[in-house]
Amino acid sequence: MDRRRSRKPEKLRIGFVGVGAMGLPMAINLRQAGLLKSLFDLNSDRARMVGDPELLAPGLSDLLAGSDVVITMLPTEDALRDIVLGADGLVANSFEGKTLIDMATTSPELSQRLDRGVRSAGGRYLEAPVSGGTDGARAGTLTIIAAGDEGTYRDVAPALEVLGERVFFVGPAGAAQILKIANNLLFASNVAAIAEAWSLVRPQAIDPAIALEVLTACSGDSRALRTRVPEPGLVPDAPPSRGFRPGFRARLALKDLSLARDLAQSAGSTTPMLEAAHGLYSGMVEAGLGDLDLSAVARLIGRTDTDAVGERPRDV
Repeated sequence: MDRRRSRKPEKLRIGFVGVGAMGLPMAINLRQAGLLKSLFDLNSDRARMVGDPELLAPGLSDLLAGSDVVITMLPTEDALRDIVLGADGLVANSFEGKTLIDMATTSPELSQRLDRGVRSAGGRYLEAPVSGGTDGARAGTLTIIAAGDEGTYRDVAPALEVLGERVFFVGPAGAAQILKIANNLLFASNVAAIAEAWSLVRPQAIDPAIALEVLTACSGDSRALRTRVPEPGLVPDAPPSRGFRPGFRARLALKDLSLARDLAQSAGSTTPMLEAAHGLYSGMVEAGLGDLDLSAVARLIGRTDTDAVGERPRDV
């Protein structure tokens, strides 16, 4: 982890692309820190939710005119590829001297392709996927894993420190994405295992609060157990206590598990846990539960009080 500041935050002029469930609170935090100078999203109504309509750029060229750093937080690889490398994308709009920070979870291959494309246009690139979900994005407590050029990382570290509580630099482009994919495999598999374990505990004459206290004191403890046990009301403000509002959407967990499958195939790894988790979250999406928090996987495992999921989540 490296938290040394190489220059003051107010010297960074940031343009933000992608004001979705994660991007919106991140952009708000940057605006409150005085770093956000412009933003762009295909949904202009969402972009206005940042709180200052004058920040909204009508196009990417306008966004670049007032920014020396561009942060992207987009939901799909296709959207990211188009925004950065497309015919009317960032690279095509004179990116020389600019810095791109992509903070979504993508394949290492795409990240390396973005790195090459940005550098060929005279710019600098950093990948910086995040962990912590929408709650961490709102609170500015994300864990950020950065990779790329280390000098670029040191220059933009003040902005990353506004968004995250822990910031790591881990090596060349692609390295951060590999670690983030590995993390999401661990988390999604853990959440599914917790749902399965809880399906054994819940039908018994055991106080749920006592059960959670015991399990978190034992070797099976984890952050996922403390925040995703599928018992409404047991952990206040956790997704299971708010109708499984995300959090971390199941369809995005499935996307990341698919990236993990691709990575496993390229590495020649045998991954039975990954295959089981991928099957479960595929089932969630097929059942129309993809926009719920991934902890709603409990609905597919055993029988608990989570059968009544409640209202569908809306975008944050």
